[in-house]
Amino acid sequence: MTPASAILGARGAVRVIGAPDATGWTPPSSGRELARAVLIGTGGAAPVLVLAIADDVDPRRVVVFVQLDGLLCTFRPMGEDPDALEVVLPFRLEARSALAVVVECATEAEAEELARRYDAARAGLEASAPEEPREAEPALEAAPPEEGAPLPAPVTRSAAPPPPPSPAPSFPAPDRRAVAHVHAEMPRRVAVDAEFDVRLRLSRRRLEASAGTSHTVQSIKVDAERDLTVTIALRGFRLVGDQPETIVTRLPRSAHEVAEHRFRLVAPLPGNGEVSLVVRQDADLPLATLRLTAEIVAVGTPTEPLPAEVTADVVEPDPDLVVLPSIRVDESIVGTDSTLRIRVSVGGEARECTIHLADKAAFISRTYRRIAGLRSELGDLLDRDERARYGLRRLRSLGMGLARSLFSTEVLELLWNAEPDGLDGLIVQTSGELDVPWEIVHLLPPLGVADDGRPRFLSSYGLTRWVYDTAHPTDLRVAPERVRFVCPDYAEQHLRLTHTTEERRFLEHRFAAKSIDPDDADGIAGLMHDGFDLLHFAGHGRWSEGASPTQELLLSAFREAEDVPSARYSDGELRRDLPDRGATDAAATGPFVFLNACDIGRLPSAPASLGGFPEAFLRGGAAAFVGCSWAVGDDPASTFVEAFYLALADDDATIADAARAARLAARADADLSELAYAVYAHPYAHIHLDQPIPEGPPS
Repeated sequence: MTPASAILGARGAVRVIGAPDATGWTPPSSGRELARAVLIGTGGAAPVLVLAIADDVDPRRVVVFVQLDGLLCTFRPMGEDPDALEVVLPFRLEARSALAVVVECATEAEAEELARRYDAARAGLEASAPEEPREAEPALEAAPPEEGAPLPAPVTRSAAPPPPPSPAPSFPAPDRRAVAHVHAEMPRRVAVDAEFDVRLRLSRRRLEASAGTSHTVQSIKVDAERDLTVTIALRGFRLVGDQPETIVTRLPRSAHEVAEHRFRLVAPLPGNGEVSLVVRQDADLPLATLRLTAEIVAVGTPTEPLPAEVTADVVEPDPDLVVLPSIRVDESIVGTDSTLRIRVSVGGEARECTIHLADKAAFISRTYRRIAGLRSELGDLLDRDERARYGLRRLRSLGMGLARSLFSTEVLELLWNAEPDGLDGLIVQTSGELDVPWEIVHLLPPLGVADDGRPRFLSSYGLTRWVYDTAHPTDLRVAPERVRFVCPDYAEQHLRLTHTTEERRFLEHRFAAKSIDPDDADGIAGLMHDGFDLLHFAGHGRWSEGASPTQELLLSAFREAEDVPSARYSDGELRRDLPDRGATDAAATGPFVFLNACDIGRLPSAPASLGGFPEAFLRGGAAAFVGCSWAVGDDPASTFVEAFYLALADDDATIADAARAARLAARADADLSELAYAVYAHPYAHIHLDQPIPEGPPS
């Protein structure tokens, strides 16, 4: 056997200290073992293992097995140089040790099969040390800075103490994975100001739900010897008293025992309410999201609930996503009073903060008014270079103000120190917070560090958004006969868009796309029932007026002075035509939706509001969604669309790559439209066309 010191090197948070004596474990491979060594963590960063492969070894057949506690993972080394192949472990070692065994399989096919076979094992059981409980941080009260006002002073907080080191395990460790049944239930109908319970139970066996409740039942695999956290996120409800939003629990040892927790809630306003219980173990991505909805009725209305059962979505955390930098946002909102619990994770290090928005609707409204005012000012500047400099300077200032309003000093410092390479592939993950314009949030230097003026918008790192309990496939198949577009030819002259015809011709030429028939609300409703692979809308969108505003797509026959119902299509109609699927396999296939219309890429922050087009499409089964968070210019919108779809034609390009390429192309117009697009998708998702995209311009 080749000595470990001859084939293994180390950097980052891991070092190789030699081969253990008592390891009777043999990797499941017919090939030869090249080396084995114990890896000792020296910190919380993501460990990187470097391999130097000898000349007589085929790197395509090399598999690295890593055993940590009861977790067995397989990795394929990456890199071009055989002397410096890398394996990045998607979990923290802290001060624990792990056994690494390097094997050259007999065939390349066997190496690929081993990687596939154990891929599920490395997802969802990242073995990081449990965090010590600490006192909850006080919430920060946030408000966007007014025009011309200086940025608010940062809030100083002491960092949480690091967790104590865990003892190094012996090898081989017993398998501690166990099946856990997660149960949640609540009344289906509740009255305003009447307190009620959301009951959460965890057991090794299925339990019966209480009579007359809306409930979820799901089975997941957990490490039975480690804690689980459950975070409650609320819409329309409020926790009673000083209850914590996150509780720590553990699977009982006996099948006869049940771990139970009750969240006491109250609904201050009538309307619709939603409760999400997010179950996690170590990773920021959840093991399960249990979502329940209820009708909130006025005092005196009968509240006898009807029995209902929904199924929770269970998602084993994708190991490719676990290692990506992320901003996790768990929101509880009632009316317009919002509490954001934010956790930022970069390179194995995490920081948390809690932000209170007493009037989130006003916060969002002021932010978008400032964006609209800035874009209006840019329209008066004829010189492109002057427009670009002025717009960038003003939007940087707005973005830094948002960062100060949404992040604590410690979080800002973590993001700044990770920039630039450490933030590449950034994802914003949430149970339902979709209306903050995360794309224009801008990093700012810590105290004492000079600002070099370089753009650091979060969108520049390839930001994509991730909504829990919705489908996140990586392969989206698109057949030409299932591609539809809606590019309205508006009856009123002032509504007509210069490049809509060009956009239509592009889609017809590149995708063989066809218009829906009829080109009105009934046609869209019919398409939702019949199904499609790709839907593209290029036109106007608006917010309807009223106590509970809705989003609307304006169609060809729309007239401002006349109410023609078939000339507009709302998010409420979409929820009727494309109902919430509830439980969705994360890898389930679904359509791709691109709404190139103003103000459609975000949700309304309003009382009793449960979503706009993004959430309605995603919960209805869409695999990816792209929309605009504010009004965009006609020219850059068309440029963005063409560059986006052309980039997707490359089989190696992901949706995140396409969005980055499209933002770069649209930047040439210097009116900031490229930053308006929000992308909801798996960052590694690809669109596969059943026929190649034709080259050259449409005839």
